Amino acid sequence: MADLRIQYDEEMVGAGHPTKDDTLNRLVLAEHNNDGTHKAEAAESMGINDAGLLSAYNGLFLSYYDATHLTVHGGVVLIQGVPYALAGALQYAPGPNGAPGDNNWWYCTVTPPAGGGTTLTDAEFSGSTTSPTYDETLGYWYIGSAATRVIGFCKTVSGYIQAFAMNGRWWTPMDAWWDWYTGSSSPGTWNQGLSAPNFQNHQIAVMLHCYLQYGGGTAELRVTPAGASLSDANLTRTAWNQAAGQAHYTRKLCHTNVSAQVQINIAVAGAAAGVATIGIMLPRGI
Repeated sequence: MADLRIQYDEEMVGAGHPTKDDTLNRLVLAEHNNDGTHKAEAAESMGINDAGLLSAYNGLFLSYYDATHLTVHGGVVLIQGVPYALAGALQYAPGPNGAPGDNNWWYCTVTPPAGGGTTLTDAEFSGSTTSPTYDETLGYWYIGSAATRVIGFCKTVSGYIQAFAMNGRWWTPMDAWWDWYTGSSSPGTWNQGLSAPNFQNHQIAVMLHCYLQYGGGTAELRVTPAGASLSDANLTRTAWNQAAGQAHYTRKLCHTNVSAQVQINIAVAGAAAGVATIGIMLPRGI
């Protein structure tokens, strides 16, 4: 590969000059787009051939745009071993369109261009409410066939996408929802389903907001992985209310079982308590 560094006898010229070549950005533009995301050439030169890592290096991640559209950011994604590149960010509709009964998780997908080539456009992006399947060899999630790769997800209420933010590998709803809430508890232990995407036969990591208020003195709320022993010394209190009537709030990092459930335990009657999902970690391969 040619030496693309600025040489001692060249002028330092930036982007957009009407008559002179851009020398300042020449080196970085060899493998980067104008927005800083990587071109397809970057994957080859870095020797990245792991499908689960490729998106993390090269973008092609999702963010919220409006109630019916997402933004997919430019980068590179492997589909069945072939790198496909999106030059820059674009907005697309994964499927929700305001249908009143559409209260679902939508899985956002990308496929190879129907006309061939490796350049992606908005035509290659779509969505489905079908739970994806993981391919151990390819290292990513797909729907229907391995040519339809899942790159993210979103949640709809009455057919409209709920606003979310991406914080690293954490998907965070802008308005969290109660997965379970009661104004007057009954003692017991049970598996509670979370409103979380269903990645078949895989556990997922979640961040939960836990609330407890009890007027009768000491009370305790525990949220653990489904099936965990409540006597396990490693399981710390999730929410603990000692002073009568005092509300206690805490956050709990937990993982679900393969059915997107956690275990809830409360030992007293008459407490106000609740558990809300405030973050979901992207599984490997997305």
